[in-house]
Amino acid sequence: MARFYASISGVAKTPATRTGTPRSGAQGHVRGWDLGGRVEVGTGSNDANDHVTLTLTGGSNGPSNLGVQIIAAGGADRRTFVAHIGNLQITGTVGDSRVEVKLLDTGEVVYSS
Repeated sequence: MARFYASISGVAKTPATRTGTPRSGAQGHVRGWDLGGRVEVGTGSNDANDHVTLTLTGGSNGPSNLGVQIIAAGGADRRTFVAHIGNLQITGTVGDSRVEVKLLDTGEVVYSS
């Protein structure tokens, strides 16, 4: 059985699906002309937990990273996330109300709950 499973649908009558292993992971990039999103799933290099990265891109017109990225990792018992939005880094745990917001250029924590 595959570790990762991806599907996508469009004008075709049936969705396209792909599988991925812990080594290969699975990736996809869906985009309009000026805005898109890239999704990458795999396992971490230092652990066996699933890692998911969501990146906002410039679409077909300019597919580079727009500076918004969310990285989530964890097993069934604990899921953490890190979001990068411009100069901000937001970290936390899904299902937990504690969040930290840090400025990337200075490392200063500007919010912590």
